[in-house]
Amino acid sequence: MNLNKNLHPRLFILILFCSISIFTSCEKDTDLFAEIMAQNEAQALEDEKAATEDSTATNDVATQEIPEEPIIDTSFDDKATILKAFPSAFGGGSNASGGRGGRIIHVTNLNNSGSGSLREALTATGPRIVVFDISGTIRISSEIYVHDASDLTIAGQTAPEGGITVTGDRILFYKSNNVIIRYLRSRPAKVVGNPIPDDKKTASFLFWGGQDIILDHCSASWAGDKAILFATNIHGLPNRNFTTQKTIIADSHTSVLLGVQSNGDYNSVDNISFTCNLIGNNTTRTPNMSGNGYFEIKNNVIHGWTSKLTTLNGGNSKVNHQGNYYKKPQGVSLAYNRYQPVSGKPEIYSNGNFYSGLLNGEANENNEIIWINTSTNEQLSSDFFVDSPHSGNISNSFPTLTAQEAYDFVINDVGANKYYDNDGVVKTFLDSYDQSVINNTINNVRIEVKNSYSWVLPNLPSNVRPSNYDTDQDGMADAWELRRFGDLTRSHSGDEDEDGYTNIEEFINQVDFY
Repeated sequence: MNLNKNLHPRLFILILFCSISIFTSCEKDTDLFAEIMAQNEAQALEDEKAATEDSTATNDVATQEIPEEPIIDTSFDDKATILKAFPSAFGGGSNASGGRGGRIIHVTNLNNSGSGSLREALTATGPRIVVFDISGTIRISSEIYVHDASDLTIAGQTAPEGGITVTGDRILFYKSNNVIIRYLRSRPAKVVGNPIPDDKKTASFLFWGGQDIILDHCSASWAGDKAILFATNIHGLPNRNFTTQKTIIADSHTSVLLGVQSNGDYNSVDNISFTCNLIGNNTTRTPNMSGNGYFEIKNNVIHGWTSKLTTLNGGNSKVNHQGNYYKKPQGVSLAYNRYQPVSGKPEIYSNGNFYSGLLNGEANENNEIIWINTSTNEQLSSDFFVDSPHSGNISNSFPTLTAQEAYDFVINDVGANKYYDNDGVVKTFLDSYDQSVINNTINNVRIEVKNSYSWVLPNLPSNVRPSNYDTDQDGMADAWELRRFGDLTRSHSGDEDEDGYTNIEEFINQVDFY
């Protein structure tokens, strides 16, 4: 399946914009984006053609036909002082470096623990990049507890066809900094019931204090608490510089909580981005946010709900709420974004959002009508709103699309949908559950949520890399290295083209250009 077919021309230009961001300054101002967006598609195609050359190298494995790979023109590289996590990274966590320069750890089996397991890889120490030599479902019998883990990249896209699903319990990152997680599915499915109870602890992805973290193209569902939680109530722990993007969040007790939980330190929270995600088969918290820093909720697709949407529940937050698409199925009641008076007063910029039957997603509509004050259950008063977006300190803020453009952009590319074949070439794959969430959104179908008896794990193909896939164990497919370098002598931590990204990152970041 080609996830990028039939894209709106403006979205095509956005993808081109994302790809060249590796080489331009990480300060992406809106003027530059507007200039790029204004160019017509024909010119963009000519530019792309000029930046592409034949990538087929003559080597021992080149007797078979290998699909072309994108070749990136570095002639306009200005050596940005802060390199992004990967070319298409945006928002608060976009400057994380993860395991860059560290060792490669291979996950070689689907075991709960032990040598070659995911648990062993995540609980190791030191800078590291985790790659996968196997695809399938990892059933864990207890939480994977990642304590003080810094400088970590989890490259789920390196798994063979089928990807990786983790089920049975949660993945907990405690006081972990500088983490990149891509193309991973987490479905704990630990609680049982109809409806499931709130077990107050089981999240698909749980970050209990941390900074410089980005979650990209993942899938979070079937959690007994929040599907994603990035928060803490422990004073002294930071909760800042965090991004969730291009991720599917579905059918959990609630969806997402970002910031402070309970009586935490509001000042510890800053630079939180929630962009281009799909919350489908949804309940509540889309997301909830609390703290004194800058937040952005931009260009997400929210399909269906139970009783409420986003809640701002504490702190003097500065929130950009732009270009989101709220799609209401038939038979579902109206629900609202909310301010819950706890302490402090947020400043909200809410504009360009689409809401079925209420807002058309046009600029300068009155978006205040989709916000209420929980103390009065009436529309939130105008003094909570500001007339222009907050500038703030959020790095590489995603260039805002219209709500309709965002809908198309997200639906066409979201979730853990990429893998590498045995030639090191990017391919697409969505498991049947994620595909159903997307289909339900497209067809506007509402299903029963919070019923654990309906949670049936898809049967994933369990593929193992052949022995000649990565003979030097550097995390890069031999076939790709031969095409790219001509031999297998380059180190994974080297930087052959001197652009700042190491050779292993050049390999795993190919997904950004497909």
